[in-house]
Amino acid sequence: MRPETYAIFGISKCAALEVAEMGIHINCIGPGPIDTPMMTKLEKQALGDNVSKEEAMKIFAASYPRVDEEYDLLRKFSNFHFSSIVSSGASFDDLSTDLLREYFSKTSSRQISDGMEKKELAKALDLIDKNDPTDRRVKNYAVLMFSDHPENRIPYAYTELIVDMFGTKRKMESKVFKGAIWKQYYSALEYINTNFLNELVIRVDGSADNRKIQNFTYVALEELLANAIVHNNYENGKPIQIYV
Repeated sequence: MRPETYAIFGISKCAALEVAEMGIHINCIGPGPIDTPMMTKLEKQALGDNVSKEEAMKIFAASYPRVDEEYDLLRKFSNFHFSSIVSSGASFDDLSTDLLREYFSKTSSRQISDGMEKKELAKALDLIDKNDPTDRRVKNYAVLMFSDHPENRIPYAYTELIVDMFGTKRKMESKVFKGAIWKQYYSALEYINTNFLNELVIRVDGSADNRKIQNFTYVALEELLANAIVHNNYENGKPIQIYV
């Protein structure tokens, strides 16, 4: 097990024990390798440039999920009770057609035609209450994933990044990410990666290989943000705060 993976498991176990008596459940999900440029680089480092992608996949794993299939993983949290029930205040009008289409376009496992209407897209994703003959009532999951302003219907459905600015005087700065929660996830991921993740390259004398030291690994960051934003229990009415 890689150190950063064990760190995630360890943090999850400690946090779960700490808040168990309050009825809060903490889960840690390890989806395994994802077919990204980073994985391709690791394959070449381990196997060389002459090994094909198909051969590498047979060696490392039977198959890798693609980046677009990560969007399907974002749907898995819909099994949580709160996100599966019908929203008490939101309606079909709260859903964004653009977000629905973008989601479908990024998910290659589903084929759609340009002619599909908003309601057809919503029904294909099981967003509408099947017991509503008017097709107006939608699930909380629909609001979180496909509303431009889910925080208007579900309290604290936004992400706040709190940065500890070290210097002569300690100062805290805050940046808020709003919109569909999968958009929040990728926006926060890109922002932290661009502004706070650093890599130090140490050249080793007499060797063609360099030693790389990272202040925090990108893979660990992905898992942390997914657990904080996508797998959050929005029923608890508490803000999502990420401290850097």
